Amino acid sequence: MELDEEVEEEDQNKIQATDEGFQEFMGKATRIVVIFLRDRNVPHELARSVLQFLRTGINLLKEDSLTAEKNGITKLILETLFQYRINHLVNKHKLIVRRIISKLIRRCGINFVRKAMPEAHRPMISYLEKE
Repeated sequence: MELDEEVEEEDQNKIQATDEGFQEFMGKATRIVVIFLRDRNVPHELARSVLQFLRTGINLLKEDSLTAEKNGITKLILETLFQYRINHLVNKHKLIVRRIISKLIRRCGINFVRKAMPEAHRPMISYLEKE
């Protein structure tokens, strides 16, 4: 009997990824973390950590927040990653960036990602389609 009560108490203390409060927190955290990538002089370790956070965060966020027209996180991520024609962070961490884009394609659809991606970097989507 005591074991069942402990299990129920543990379940009450867990945070569910589908919980509205958690989704709101992840959306805000993602928007804040992406800001670090806007600086061209950001240390590579920080950029790598931000990219890894984004890779994980994409799995946790609902499609609604990823694909929202006005404040969509997908558009924010892609605009920030590809804000410069030549971005040394994207070149340095190409594998993580490709994984992020692959996850965005799976979650949001290829047409949405293609529309949100800057024209100069769309060949990367074609490359990922071939894989």
